[in-house]
Amino acid sequence: MALGGCATQPADDPEIKAVSTVEYRCEDGTRLGIWFEPDTAIITENGGETLILPQKLAGSGIWYGTDQFDFRGKGDQATWTSGSRPPTECAVEKAPPA
Repeated sequence: MALGGCATQPADDPEIKAVSTVEYRCEDGTRLGIWFEPDTAIITENGGETLILPQKLAGSGIWYGTDQFDFRGKGDQATWTSGSRPPTECAVEKAPPA
């Protein structure tokens, strides 16, 4: 499967694993790990392949995407679109209290 429009990195890339990520859980069961850079979002979907999505101009909130992948959000809420699947609503997954 070709992923035109975005760069990919192996899920076990030590540079990706060494950074702190924000975890999202989506209504369709998808789990996203996202590291936000100044002009890109590095997204791992369900612990698999890592996608590097460029930032888009958003009127409010955040927006990263390509022609195949789209991540938009504001606050702790977001919408994730992956390939031809319908968009799914996501929320930041809070760590359980210690």
